[in-house]
Amino acid sequence: MGLEGLAAVVTGGGGGIGRAVADQLLRAGARVAIVARGRERLLNAQASLAPIGEVIACPCDVTDAEAVARLMADVREAFGQIDILVCSHGVITAGFDFLDFPVARWRETIDINLVGTFICGQAAARVMSSLGRRGRIINISSITAFGSVPRLSAYNTSKGAVEALTRSMAVDLAVHRITVNAIAPGRVRTAMVETLPSSSPTINPIGRAAEPEEIARAVVWLADPATSFVTGSTLVMDGGRRALL
Repeated sequence: MGLEGLAAVVTGGGGGIGRAVADQLLRAGARVAIVARGRERLLNAQASLAPIGEVIACPCDVTDAEAVARLMADVREAFGQIDILVCSHGVITAGFDFLDFPVARWRETIDINLVGTFICGQAAARVMSSLGRRGRIINISSITAFGSVPRLSAYNTSKGAVEALTRSMAVDLAVHRITVNAIAPGRVRTAMVETLPSSSPTINPIGRAAEPEEIARAVVWLADPATSFVTGSTLVMDGGRRALL
């Protein structure tokens, strides 16, 4: 698979899955803009990725539509195009029973995980369609879209909604030659997931959590021009957990 000459935007690029995605996209030949709210962490990620390929750091709040529009304009100016968007940003608000879940924390989770994905997807698709180029949008969902983890009601809901958003985007953007797909990982070995309580163990037939690089390689496959007939789909990567009764 080769992405030479293509330009990608990766949200959540300061660490975890997002940083791994940026790494693999660079190795496949793409130029990459990594996006996150935390400037220092983002610049550290850029420094570590720079030896691999052309990467720029773009601090941005994905819930701010005007800021995201400026971000996409800046990336277009820097790279001349946007061909790939990977929405891998997200937060997990854990430890609240449904009866006690604070409304403000609920809204924050939905705003970042769902509304942020909508805002970034819309802004990137506008640039892609204006340039008349084929585009690829990949949203990082979760198997919690299909089965709920206790005391994670906001996260579970946000990822279920990302699945519906992915399908809707795929249908509406096909006419613009933009494909939209999702990847639904099970437990992945990232700093954010490691904060979950131990009552949420890794239970799957393979018997381990995924590494971020494994998810990232699947992103590269979906971003490749050879997969232009794949859209509106979700690739489940859970070690067989959904298959386990």
